[in-house]
Amino acid sequence: CVMQSSNELLRLKLIGRNQAGLFERLIKLEGILVSGYQVKHLYEVGGQSILYMGLTPENEQCIIKVGLLKYHRSAYLESQDIFKVRRRIQREAEILKIFSDSALPNYIELVTASNPLHHSARGQAIRETEPFLVIEYIEGFPVSKAIRILHNQENTIKLIETLAREVAK
Repeated sequence: CVMQSSNELLRLKLIGRNQAGLFERLIKLEGILVSGYQVKHLYEVGGQSILYMGLTPENEQCIIKVGLLKYHRSAYLESQDIFKVRRRIQREAEILKIFSDSALPNYIELVTASNPLHHSARGQAIRETEPFLVIEYIEGFPVSKAIRILHNQENTIKLIETLAREVAK
């Protein structure tokens, strides 16, 4: 029942962003395998990416992250937008490797796999080459809440600002 209420909140969040049809597309990934990682359920939808709770081949929880696009409105989705979002995911993977000794989630792997969220008209060159970032799942509360709690800790803020600038490049 917790899962159901979580999904309902995500659905409402997307409706509030004028992306009503996106939720139904996103939950279609639940249960698939991405290069050996099992997608369990939709975990969160941020401003630039989609997070799925997953399982590693060793049966450990992980987060499987993919870029956020208007998958539900494929006619309005430009190839250049797809490539830009992919570069962001790849850059985030590089950054997580650099900050491996920090409080950030550990980088597990960047895999390239088929993304069934893309319309079949996109062709194999787009559908079969999606980067999925697999990172450590850290139990706790959202980063946004942690930032509010730690707002007066200068080093934390500087780290987050640096990461945000690097990912946005």
